[in-house]
Amino acid sequence: MSARLLVEGTFRLRSRAMFVVHGRILAGFLRAGQRIVAPPGLDAPVAAVEHVRTATGRRENPAACFEYRDDDQLAAWEALDPG
Repeated sequence: MSARLLVEGTFRLRSRAMFVVHGRILAGFLRAGQRIVAPPGLDAPVAAVEHVRTATGRRENPAACFEYRDDDQLAAWEALDPG
């Protein structure tokens, strides 16, 4: 099973050592355990799927949460360009 996600934003959640990628699902279903194909470099499976309220508060975006192992991995993920 795969999903195609239009990324609208990312942030880190230090209290849970997670990097969160949120946006709109264009196709498929987002599930824990899936791997990201693009952008290359996000080298961990989806640890959890959550929902993030948008800045306007009018809707919630699905969010793929990734556990990072250290600050170097987090920095590399934060530097990725989703294209």
